[in-house]
Amino acid sequence: MAKNTKIWIGLAVIAVILIVGYFFWYNQKPSMPSTNLPLNNSISGISKTYNIEITNLAFSVSSLTIKQGETVIWRNTDSMTHTVTSDKGNEMSSKLLKTNEVYSHTFNTMGTFDYHCEVNPKIKATVIVE
Repeated sequence: MAKNTKIWIGLAVIAVILIVGYFFWYNQKPSMPSTNLPLNNSISGISKTYNIEITNLAFSVSSLTIKQGETVIWRNTDSMTHTVTSDKGNEMSSKLLKTNEVYSHTFNTMGTFDYHCEVNPKIKATVIVE
């Protein structure tokens, strides 16, 4: 076999390995978590998790009733930064959330928790913990 032929075959094998590797890696990327409410964990004894999006200058759920010990996860899907900030006290106090960043909070105290975005205080919502 000629030396040039061996080089071309070697390059073709490398190209095939790279292409197969790329498609394998591409299909292994983690997917975005679901934003369906509620997300019910299947293991007994684990509390529910609720997802709220910040999108189009609003919280996707304006009032949410949950049980003590349950968790809420906010994901900013807007193009600008937002926060999740308690109206009173410091129950919820996120950093500035860039696009696709998340903030979560587990509510261990019963009560009504009104919150807003510090960037745009007209964005408001409530979590009621029973």
